[in-house]
Amino acid sequence: DLRMSRGLGDVYKRQVIMYNYGESTIKVIDDYIDNEIDYDSAAQKLDGIVSSIDYYESENEEEQKSSDFLIEADIIILKSELFLEHLGKSTYSELLDSRNNLAEHLNISKRRKQ
Repeated sequence: DLRMSRGLGDVYKRQVIMYNYGESTIKVIDDYIDNEIDYDSAAQKLDGIVSSIDYYESENEEEQKSSDFLIEADIIILKSELFLEHLGKSTYSELLDSRNNLAEHLNISKRRKQ
């Protein structure tokens, strides 16, 4: 059925987009942790990622939607954790834990504590 095929294509497309947003977020956080970018640059990049997240509608999205939600939630949590760490209300360890939660949802390598 053509509609089902198109629906699965939309799910795959959305999955790839959310994965890319997640990977971009990991890169921003890693660059911040490695002192390659400062807080303002990291916050600006994360703001751009969060504002760019957009869901593609399809008829068959329920299963993928929960995975998308976890990735989006992890990105927002990381953005908040970065802000709290900047204010001194959170620690490097908490930022790293949030980063590693996102990495787990993306099935990519976790970062070890220094």
